[in-house]
Amino acid sequence: MSDVVEIKIMGLDELQRKLEAMKLNVAQKVLKETLLTVGHELAEKLFENAPRSERLVDSPGWLASHFGAMLKVHQGDIAAAVYVGGKHVDYPRRGHHMRNRKHPVEGSTIDVPSVIRFLEYSINGREPAHPFMVSTWDGFKDTAMEHIISDLKQTIESSVK
Repeated sequence: MSDVVEIKIMGLDELQRKLEAMKLNVAQKVLKETLLTVGHELAEKLFENAPRSERLVDSPGWLASHFGAMLKVHQGDIAAAVYVGGKHVDYPRRGHHMRNRKHPVEGSTIDVPSVIRFLEYSINGREPAHPFMVSTWDGFKDTAMEHIISDLKQTIESSVK
């Protein structure tokens, strides 16, 4: 159900050649810094667009406070991926539910990515969907591409000099 969005930058042969001309660890560092910067920018946009409880209009809310970016570098290659979304953190427990009056039982927990799926797609069908991740990505992907290209060019040019 969770789709991975992959961007391949095509037509930037000069940029690719310059990256390949660098030492592998330096090229990977340049790529990591660029992708993490863009990943954190997207996480901030998700924070801004995340649904909030009507009771907590002025508060960022628990869900909105738990977005992040994680980087994966492909070893031996000038390639990396940044994953942006909800952190794998459980929502805090809220009270007890009663199995019977004599034996209270701790409530179950749910993690942030599951809550995001429920909000984004309305999995149970009882609640309406509140898609915010797809619309945030659609509004940000062109900016992300521009940032990646300009940051890579700028970093490469400064490291060559």
